Amino acid sequence: MILEDDVILHKDFKEKIEKFISEYDGKMDDGSAKQWGFAQIDPFGQTGKQVARFAGGKISVPDKMHGEWFGMHAWLVKKSALPKITKWMQLHKAIPIDWIARRMSNFIAWKPRIAENPEVLHSGGAVHLPGYCNKDHLFKSEISGKMAWDTKVPTN
Repeated sequence: MILEDDVILHKDFKEKIEKFISEYDGKMDDGSAKQWGFAQIDPFGQTGKQVARFAGGKISVPDKMHGEWFGMHAWLVKKSALPKITKWMQLHKAIPIDWIARRMSNFIAWKPRIAENPEVLHSGGAVHLPGYCNKDHLFKSEISGKMAWDTKVPTN
């Protein structure tokens, strides 16, 4: 599991991720199965056509023509897929990480509403801040020095 430093995780995050890992077999609504290596958890923006559902969340498969697939704030990677992404990154120029899902095969998106990216606020979206999160600390990052968000955050 790869997480951005500012991802908002909901209380059932661990439980749902463990269920996904142990039970999701790649089954699509049409009866076929998708061999996936990477799952983008709760991307925002348009993710194209729903191809399946699992544990209450829509599953989509990216393509180059449909969807935006923003947000790599929570990214599930199978251990067996690590060599594939390493090789892909060696062969391609650096791009924004959000673009990778649309350019590599074996990606799926799953939207169970368990991980949110505060970046969605910049495009007019909303963040559902759990009561246990301190909004005064949530939108700050020290990865590249002090950086504070000046965006108003609604509370539930």
